[in-house]
Amino acid sequence: MGFFSEKWSASGGSQFNEEYRREVLALDPKGKEDILRGSIQWLERMGVIDAGDVMKFYEITEARNSFAHENRKIISGEFLPNFGTLFPVLVALVTKIDRWWIFNVYVSNIYDSDNVDIELEEVTPGSTVFLNILEQIALGEDESAWALYRAFIIEPRAG
Repeated sequence: MGFFSEKWSASGGSQFNEEYRREVLALDPKGKEDILRGSIQWLERMGVIDAGDVMKFYEITEARNSFAHENRKIISGEFLPNFGTLFPVLVALVTKIDRWWIFNVYVSNIYDSDNVDIELEEVTPGSTVFLNILEQIALGEDESAWALYRAFIIEPRAG
């Protein structure tokens, strides 16, 4: 599997190559070559996520946009995004994508993936641990957050 690269110049910053524009940015459903929307469509095309995941992504995006742009309605209590329900959905989606990336990019580029026996569902990406810690902090579950932190940072080094 090939991946796209970009050029970088001091004068122009990041510049995407034509293959990336054609294979990823052109997939933006709004036709604006948005990196995130194009990437979500590319991930679906690659079979990393499915149509249900794409719908979840847009639901999360809509809640984020409402939260960012409707502060008056949020402060007045007229509108409250359902982050308690959406955050676990976000974590599951990020985990799914990260697991795919770890196996298909990281592992396959370092190891002969035919000789590596990894159960994808048993892989816990660092981003997932971090998001779980943030969730525990946001919920006020300080002890749970510290337990996750210690399990991730301290315990693996003890062995």
